[in-house]
Amino acid sequence: MLPSSLGELIHLRYLDVSRSAIKTLPKSLCKLSHLQTLKLEDCSKLTMLPNGMCNLLNLRHLDIRGTHLKEMPKGMGKLGQLHILRYYVMGKQEDNGIQELGGLLKLHGSFAIQKLENVTDANQARRAKIIDKKHIDELLLEWSWRDDMVSDIKIESHVLDSLQPHTGLKELTIKGYKGIIFPNWLGHCSYQNMTNVSLKFCKNCGKLPSLRQLPSLKSLRIEGFQLKYIGDEFYKNEDHGTLHTVPFPSLETLYFGKMRYWEVWNLPGCSEAFPQLKKLEIRECPKLKEDMSALMAKIIPHLTSLQEIRIDGFISTVSFPANCLPKSLQKLEFWQCTRLSSLSLDAFPNLKDLSILWCSNLESISMSEPPHTALQSLTISGCPKVVSITGGLAAPNLIHLDRVVLPPNLVKLCMKGYEGLLRGLSSMAKLEALMIYGWGCGRVKSFPEVGSLPHLPSLTTLEINGFDNLETLDCNELLRLSSLQHLHISSCWKL
Repeated sequence: MLPSSLGELIHLRYLDVSRSAIKTLPKSLCKLSHLQTLKLEDCSKLTMLPNGMCNLLNLRHLDIRGTHLKEMPKGMGKLGQLHILRYYVMGKQEDNGIQELGGLLKLHGSFAIQKLENVTDANQARRAKIIDKKHIDELLLEWSWRDDMVSDIKIESHVLDSLQPHTGLKELTIKGYKGIIFPNWLGHCSYQNMTNVSLKFCKNCGKLPSLRQLPSLKSLRIEGFQLKYIGDEFYKNEDHGTLHTVPFPSLETLYFGKMRYWEVWNLPGCSEAFPQLKKLEIRECPKLKEDMSALMAKIIPHLTSLQEIRIDGFISTVSFPANCLPKSLQKLEFWQCTRLSSLSLDAFPNLKDLSILWCSNLESISMSEPPHTALQSLTISGCPKVVSITGGLAAPNLIHLDRVVLPPNLVKLCMKGYEGLLRGLSSMAKLEALMIYGWGCGRVKSFPEVGSLPHLPSLTTLEINGFDNLETLDCNELLRLSSLQHLHISSCWKL
């Protein structure tokens, strides 16, 4: 706890009590009229600031990240010299409401407005003068999105419309908005510098805004919507002046997540859409009716820059028609895809990184000879039904692994168990990292077994995890790993 005598340090300009256990700040702090910087970062027990904060007229930097403030103190609008204020927690009173932001025209960098449900009319929002804050690069507009929150949908729509930021903004996140439509300014082509947009848990919106006209948009994240259909409204042209004919001309990352009611994705008719897309993630969208093979056949062939795909929680069929994937694809991840039963790597000739995790019905993985020479990182875990791997690929939990040829260019391998596979690593001259997980290998008491560990000249990292009954580590065997720099052992309680 800070002493009340702190207020006697009348010439103090800099005060940092970050990562402390303070619960309150003394009222005398507000006498420090020359204070320019106050850092309270990660003071997790701090829930209120003293009401006299409005007297710190020279304050330029107020760092409250990691605190748990319930609301802002009164009169913050008087701090006209404030440059850095990472977020503002809306109160319910007029003197700590959103209109107080109207006096903070010098804010720079990243800024968030929280508890926007406390705004009761659009006039209050307009008085915040968000559009006049020309130095803000990143803006988060957040409503408390708990299901028990009751709000006026029409008022929220007008409030968001009144919070239009300046056109030089680079990143925008809208979270918990409960209106049914988005304002016209969202997606307007005048936002030439907008590179990142995230729309999260806007549960009453039945359709997405058209964002195709943002010329610099590189990352788009859509999460927690309750809509059933994504169609032309997402790609349509609007009469907003100069238009780009190609939808999403600069987009590199597209993420859809936690869309539990989403059933149909109507892809754009323009074959030139998403010309720069490198990463596509679809996570926790269990009702998406479209067969993944059809989805891939429609959209993926046109994504000539695509480098990474992650498919998570997909319960429909997952397959890849021949020649449907671009040669640029380098990383592919499957998480909890319960309908994935087999996978052929022939569709991925240039794949460097493959992860298959918790796909409970996967039975076989195959590829034609010769061995897959491009693959560098392989992770297969939580796939108990795998019974066959053919061609130039191997995975853990199989019986005759020593007969299977591993891709010779692997630099990273994650495996469950190790019996038989270690001998198959003898040709892995480029392998740099080996992670061995012992879940379900309760009988293993010693590692490695005598003569089972080959010489791996490039191996620098070895991780051993989850062998419940492991008692002995054979250091004589480990001496064969002449380049080893990092040895990680965890959850091996009997060692």
